[in-house]
Amino acid sequence: MNITTRIGLSNREKLFILALIVVLISSIYYSFFYIPIKNDIKIALAEIDSIKSSIDQMEFYKSAHYNIRKEYKTIDTSKIIKDVEQKDIALFLCETLNKYSEEKSISFKKDQYYNNLKCMLVEIEGSMDYNNLIKLLKHLEEAPYYNIIDSIDVQMLYLKGDNMFVKVKLSVEFLCLHSTAKA
Repeated sequence: MNITTRIGLSNREKLFILALIVVLISSIYYSFFYIPIKNDIKIALAEIDSIKSSIDQMEFYKSAHYNIRKEYKTIDTSKIIKDVEQKDIALFLCETLNKYSEEKSISFKKDQYYNNLKCMLVEIEGSMDYNNLIKLLKHLEEAPYYNIIDSIDVQMLYLKGDNMFVKVKLSVEFLCLHSTAKA
């Protein structure tokens, strides 16, 4: 004899109890197994993305380091002045910008050292007409200090007759030989 027959449950009540048991087991499974596993999977996927990002960043830095070393080997150090200070570069840039720019801003970023080579990154901003921009770039090219223009951003401000006035943002690396490199 079966327990449900002893209690006297109808088929409808039996079906209701069975459905209740299924719902109860499903909710226990969902709460204690499915959601924690789903959260663990999300965390693992986030860690995988983070690791992939770190690997991509390491590959980028490895490539950049290789390019810097390759570029360093190709630089003709006979043209690079020894022990140039920021004040020398600042004075040179002030004199240069006074000739060509109406508004000017010069900011030095942190110096970097590669073996005996010192790299001073300078950001220059100014407003000038387009002809003076060309003269400024030519002046930097002929400068006594070895430099590399990393980036240049030119935005047109206005036109006045045939002259176009622009706002310029330059990122320039000045290189010098440094006898006590900090590597």
